[in-house]
Amino acid sequence: MLEFFKILRRKLPPNAMISAAVQDTPFVGQDGKPMKDVSAFAPLLDLVTLMNYDIYETRQPPGPNAPLSNACADSSQPNDNAAAAYNSWTSAGFPADRIFLGVPAYGYVVQSQAGRLSARSPSRAYSEDGSGQIQFRSLLTQGILTQGFGRNVHWFIGFHAPMG
Repeated sequence: MLEFFKILRRKLPPNAMISAAVQDTPFVGQDGKPMKDVSAFAPLLDLVTLMNYDIYETRQPPGPNAPLSNACADSSQPNDNAAAAYNSWTSAGFPADRIFLGVPAYGYVVQSQAGRLSARSPSRAYSEDGSGQIQFRSLLTQGILTQGFGRNVHWFIGFHAPMG
């Protein structure tokens, strides 16, 4: 992959910006594991965007789609979150000021057997196309969230995400 970015950098105009959408862990090396040193990519890439979402999708039990951190210390995937991704990439030598966070504008509706998660709104979000996925704009049109994000927003602190 490094050779690809070297060729790309040589072939593009000098002012061309090169970015990469990446997973929570650094690029995979020859051994099939995340690389411990990605500093050689820094002169070739202007930025990377951490694609920190679709972590749980529609699994049981439900979990966060794009967790900020493992603040509750109870995740079954404690390294799959924005804070851990940032730490992985910076520890591997990628410059912190060129790491961006990809933010999803959707989530998933999952049936849960849990008796109580937290205080909830009486409103329930629903998937408009039956796929289980709900677009952010649907949270507005269904009245789950208000345009100003002031009222009617209930936060489930463990997942750092609004619940409807």
